[in-house]
Amino acid sequence: MSSVMKILKCYYVALWNKIFKNSKYRNKIYVALLFSILGIGAFTLIFGMLSYSSIITMQKEGMPELAMYSFSTTALMFMLMLIVTESTGVKKTTDEEMLLSLPIQKGAIITAKVLYYLIFDFVVIFILVYPAHIMYGMIVEGTILPFAIRGLVLILLCTLFGAGISGIIAIFLSRLTLRFKHSGVIQSIFGMALMVVFVIAYVGFSFTSQNPTTATQVYDFYPIQLLSRFMLEGSFTSLMIMVLFAFGAFVVSVILKAYYLGKQITTYQSKNHELSFETSTIGKSLYKKEINKYFSIPIYVSNTAFGPIFMIMMAILITVMGKPHFIHLIENVLSVGYIDGEVPENLIKVIDRYFNMGIVAIMAMMISFSPTTASSISLEGKELWILKAHPIPIKDVFISKIFVNMSIGFVPILLSSILLSTQLGIVYLPILCMVLVEALLISSMIGLYANLSLPKLNWESEVEVVKQGMAVLLSMGLNLVCILIPIIIINTIGLNSEWLMMGILILIYMAIGLIWAYVLKKKGTMLYQKL
Repeated sequence: MSSVMKILKCYYVALWNKIFKNSKYRNKIYVALLFSILGIGAFTLIFGMLSYSSIITMQKEGMPELAMYSFSTTALMFMLMLIVTESTGVKKTTDEEMLLSLPIQKGAIITAKVLYYLIFDFVVIFILVYPAHIMYGMIVEGTILPFAIRGLVLILLCTLFGAGISGIIAIFLSRLTLRFKHSGVIQSIFGMALMVVFVIAYVGFSFTSQNPTTATQVYDFYPIQLLSRFMLEGSFTSLMIMVLFAFGAFVVSVILKAYYLGKQITTYQSKNHELSFETSTIGKSLYKKEINKYFSIPIYVSNTAFGPIFMIMMAILITVMGKPHFIHLIENVLSVGYIDGEVPENLIKVIDRYFNMGIVAIMAMMISFSPTTASSISLEGKELWILKAHPIPIKDVFISKIFVNMSIGFVPILLSSILLSTQLGIVYLPILCMVLVEALLISSMIGLYANLSLPKLNWESEVEVVKQGMAVLLSMGLNLVCILIPIIIINTIGLNSEWLMMGILILIYMAIGLIWAYVLKKKGTMLYQKL
């Protein structure tokens, strides 16, 4: 067995043992896995319905191949998202010294590490994109096998290319910022800039794809043409070009990472040798510590800022398109499911009536999707004892971690509320702010409780905590229940007054927040003391 396979086997055995053989947290881990499966199933269903809608619509227009161009664009977008979320500076891992002490080549170590993390990205893209390829083969061509094989190859190559490019960017970013004091902050700002560019591109595509003329102009983009020709025709030339780019980027990334493995990443040395001391309150010191840690870990920023950024961009999209046009867009999508292409009048009335509450639900889920608190305890790692050794009240520790998430989400909430109020009505501004701030607070407390319940203090890289931590999955599931379910229940009651519905939602969120505050005070304190 090669060195790469041996290291990979060790990684996966360790992962299996952490998940299924940890009797202390077994039941909680099963709950987190259940929530993750339900979440994945929901996303797969949504993307499957959108894929079906695209295929049927293009078939009616006599251009079913345009649906495949749309799927190729989606795959390209997910590949760009992979690049954005992982194009952060290189961090030293905890097992680095041990691996370097073994008679194993650096290239094998890096290859195993990259492949280990690559599997998780591959699975995500596979679940969201692959069903569309299968559906196209069933509906349009009637032959699933060719599209199944090509789709699998396409997703693998996209994942390899994304991992390769993100690795190359991460290496160069680390080398460019290594002499700066706040290199982590610089990398985080760069990552956020990439996210903004990505979200603008994604929203721009979503906007232009609704018009057949502008959509075909987007599909003329060479990478989309390349992916689509391979899927539609099985073009050998397209395959070779994709293989060359994917494996080329991957190999270059491995070579660069292997070269810098074990070498010092940061070389900044302060020229200020004076000892400075500033008195501060416990709460202020803890908050400053937490916010500095947040911005100094780029992968932390890139994976928790997506929700707020998407929320702002969606608010901009609705504002630019206008509420009537946006509702018309929803009706066009739904019309695909009807034989005559006409949405029933009753359904149109339902959309018009519940549009505002639907937007509130979407915004609340976006702002609560990935709270920073779901990773904040685990990121303390083996240094948690330093925090616990000081005479600091536990409530101050909890408040500081919650306040960081509130600080990050408040500005996006305010901007989105102002934008949406121009379309929904200016009187909605305070209502939107109240609902979304409550949702953000609930999400912050849920994330903290989930992390206290499923801590991961012994980690090899921050990626394991931020992207693959079971606490993050548990937090997503609990947020789905506590944030979305009340909105669904209120809408099913059938109240005539939208203001009454909003008022009830605010009261329900307030009650849920008080419940979670009590849980953190009692159960959360006990869990923290046991760490």
